[in-house]
Amino acid sequence: MNRALQMVLAELPVTDGLTCTEDLRFFYEGSPIAECEAVGDTLILDIHCHELDVPILIDEFEFCRPAKARGPEWVRIVLMISPGREELSAVKEAFMSAIDRVAPGFDAPLDNPFTKGAKDMDKYVCVVCGWVYDPELGDPDGGIPAGTAYADLPDDWVCPVCGAPKTEFEKE
Repeated sequence: MNRALQMVLAELPVTDGLTCTEDLRFFYEGSPIAECEAVGDTLILDIHCHELDVPILIDEFEFCRPAKARGPEWVRIVLMISPGREELSAVKEAFMSAIDRVAPGFDAPLDNPFTKGAKDMDKYVCVVCGWVYDPELGDPDGGIPAGTAYADLPDDWVCPVCGAPKTEFEKE
């Protein structure tokens, strides 16, 4: 499975009624809301949003474009290998708009992984040397892959610059 798709699937709201088929078509309560295509390391998402949200999504997120072949309510988002927080936020907003189109007034559950991910993906600064741990980059030299939240770092992880322990970091 392509890495961008894995990250998107991990971020989708946990809610009854949201399903995905093997051919990467998403439905909410039986109504189609999105189609995806994985091409190598690239993931192309066409999401059927609420018509009022389309211009906002396109204006707010540089990754959102009109899905011209589909119609005016469709947004296309193209993600590369490891989408960052902003790309995943665009996907989240578009999916929530698509669900709201089908079920007006839908509210994401409080345990929505998007909310959790936003908190977990904060940057942390080493108070000893000033180095910044950015979850979007990880610590590849230390064996920490991109997309690893600070809270998910092993307890024995240390600052790659000065060797300070994890306890010597503060939220940026």
